[in-house]
Amino acid sequence: MVQIIRATPCEYHNDRISVLTLTRNRPEMFKAMARSFADLADDPSLVDIWCYVDDDDATAGPLMAYFAANPLPVAINWMIAPRPLTLGHAFNDIAVEAMNSAGYLVGFPEDFNVTMPGWDSQARRKFAAYPDGMALGFIRDPMYDDDNVKMLVVRKEWCEAVGDFLPPYFPFWFSDVWVDQISALAGRKFDIGIAITDVGGKGRTKRMWNMPFWNRFFLETAGQRFDAVVRLLSRIHGSDAAVVRDCVADRDGIITRMQGELYPLQGQEPPQLVAMELKYTEESTGISPLYLAAERAALDHLQALGRPGISGDFALAEPVSVQQQAAVVSALMNGASFHEVGAGSADTARRLLEWRNAYQTGFTAGWIRQYHKIHGTAG
Repeated sequence: MVQIIRATPCEYHNDRISVLTLTRNRPEMFKAMARSFADLADDPSLVDIWCYVDDDDATAGPLMAYFAANPLPVAINWMIAPRPLTLGHAFNDIAVEAMNSAGYLVGFPEDFNVTMPGWDSQARRKFAAYPDGMALGFIRDPMYDDDNVKMLVVRKEWCEAVGDFLPPYFPFWFSDVWVDQISALAGRKFDIGIAITDVGGKGRTKRMWNMPFWNRFFLETAGQRFDAVVRLLSRIHGSDAAVVRDCVADRDGIITRMQGELYPLQGQEPPQLVAMELKYTEESTGISPLYLAAERAALDHLQALGRPGISGDFALAEPVSVQQQAAVVSALMNGASFHEVGAGSADTARRLLEWRNAYQTGFTAGWIRQYHKIHGTAG
């Protein structure tokens, strides 16, 4: 069951800015983040916050009660719902609600605070250069010295053209790379110049499992991002414009470039992707059912796009032979989903992940020698 607690008036205001965020079990961080936006806005009456909270979060009720008793000069709206399949799902759900009354959307995590007085006026000034609304402004992450999109500011018109606020598929990473790529290819990505600071520090990544599969998923959905770019260019220049025709004519070449030079992980070999996963994941316990559901949905999406999957005989009867382990690990290292290698349950997926990690990290040298012998590779 989904419950909406709306404080913002229902009428649409083109200059209203909605800050979209999620919180779970970190009420003090959320309070500080919300206050920073409220205190530093030039016009708090045209700013609101939309927050997605899980219906099993015990801190949510007291947090909402706190703001009911201590209201900020910006309205705070709440969506109380089951824990989302992915963060993209949650952001898209609150974005739909926010766009009923706001022309601007800001995606923002609770472990950062805005530090710039007049941040709202700055956003509107920068977007004045794009009266069609077809642009993406990125907020620079102070922990990284790069121009990659990690937090975004967009207009309602952008979401309508692209089809969502964030892609709904990914349980970790990749969503920001997705929007970075389409905004750069459309020529409408810019630094919006809003200063922020982090208060949580750089932590590890939740729900981060099976990096080779998600790398494969990202590469095989390049055509979907290309189509979004065509929609954006058509809105910007008109569907009959030469730039749109040239883009469509060079579809294959552009998609090849999207899969290569524009995507920083494309050059990584499967063992490097697994090493990256082991370095950055915070997951040390069993794989969650929500993750498996997200992976299943992603696999279904690939199949709907007509993308070929990993195939083979992955029957996992006991006992499992060394040859069968090798086949499973080989498939996982080359981008198989857990479902494609017969792991429909969290317990089975965890066991297969342990096999793969043993190969990757060298904990079972004898088994690795067997793996190389079976595959005829150098060990």
